[in-house]
Amino acid sequence: MLAGRTIVLGTVAIPIAMLRFFMQGWLEPHGIAPGVGSHFASLWVLLLIALFLLFGGAGRRMEIGYWNAARWFFALAAWCEILVILGILMSDKLGRETYFQGPWESVKHNFPTAREHAIGHVQGFWFRLVFELILGFLVFKVARRFCSKCHPAATTPP
Repeated sequence: MLAGRTIVLGTVAIPIAMLRFFMQGWLEPHGIAPGVGSHFASLWVLLLIALFLLFGGAGRRMEIGYWNAARWFFALAAWCEILVILGILMSDKLGRETYFQGPWESVKHNFPTAREHAIGHVQGFWFRLVFELILGFLVFKVARRFCSKCHPAATTPP
């Protein structure tokens, strides 16, 4: 179950990353602000959806534990981070303005080169992952708590 969902979500991440590469040029002429447009093709939105699917699904099945879901989520998060870093480096190499360079001036100010921006993503990945795994734990516990299959005694008549 978790492997299949992770593979599907990882596959969906590829066209999202490709859209993110080209989308800035499509949306800005229509007056859509860079910060808004950036979220239309965001791998972080995909990861948030994946967090609820993977940890919520694992919480509703007694045979699947938290660490199993965490392992698959880590694989998906690492894959998405690789796509982001590749997007940053490709944007620089091709000399294109894309959402991978960050829609905010602070990104360009804090990371003047693509290499520094990519390294910042590698470093930030671990902090984001810890936060996401904590949030995943909460989703897992809530799903486990309210799952009738997980508490058969509560569903059997007296």
